[in-house]
Amino acid sequence: MAATELATNALKYGALSTAEGIVDIGWKTGVREADTLELVWRESGGPSVSPPTKKGYGSRLLERSVSGDFGGTSTIEFLPGGLQCTILAPLMNAQELP
Repeated sequence: MAATELATNALKYGALSTAEGIVDIGWKTGVREADTLELVWRESGGPSVSPPTKKGYGSRLLERSVSGDFGGTSTIEFLPGGLQCTILAPLMNAQELP
């Protein structure tokens, strides 16, 4: 759900709404804690962004999805170059996989 929400917003309002727009997605493990995944969604080349006056449905959905599905957190930043979303979530123990 989180990726779908980010992609939808990028297509409607963000970097992917222009021909020059780019979305970079990167991830690392063990950045803050050994068993943590950090995923960063970074938009650039799109229209200028500014923080909304209130949290919208998409932001609340993203927070609930990351928290409920992964036990993690999400942070959205409205930077001059474009939106950036950072998701932190604990990695699953390999023994828990079916």
